[in-house]
Amino acid sequence: MEQAANRLRHDLAIAHERPGITDEHLLAHLAAARHRLALAGLVEGVHGSSFRTTERGRRVLAANPLGVDDTTLLEFPEFRAHVRRLKRASGVVDPVDREYQRGFAAFLLGRTHADNPHRSDTVVHQAWENGWFEARDVIGNGGK
Repeated sequence: MEQAANRLRHDLAIAHERPGITDEHLLAHLAAARHRLALAGLVEGVHGSSFRTTERGRRVLAANPLGVDDTTLLEFPEFRAHVRRLKRASGVVDPVDREYQRGFAAFLLGRTHADNPHRSDTVVHQAWENGWFEARDVIGNGGK
């Protein structure tokens, strides 16, 4: 991780920038980022704290040259499963997660994505639709 921090410091110095946080916080941020990237299968451990980009990671970087954030990571089922586990562990019922599950169930019940009961300009509409399309992708039925 220290090697990645040194590389980041070097790249920032070239741009006449500084991290703006302590080394301890920088290392913590990098470790958290590595963990999230690993959950999505974009990096893998090599030995010790060393890691490398996977083939999937190279494809994602090629498609997102300006950077990868959680919206990109949420494209991968492994990362979505991690987010769901965190929500379940917190004990908080998230209305977005609930609508995602309802959309997923709607597909399984044979409904179309046009059956979304929410206004199209709402987060719950998007969550329901995401659940519906996820179910379609998981089940492998590209129709409807």
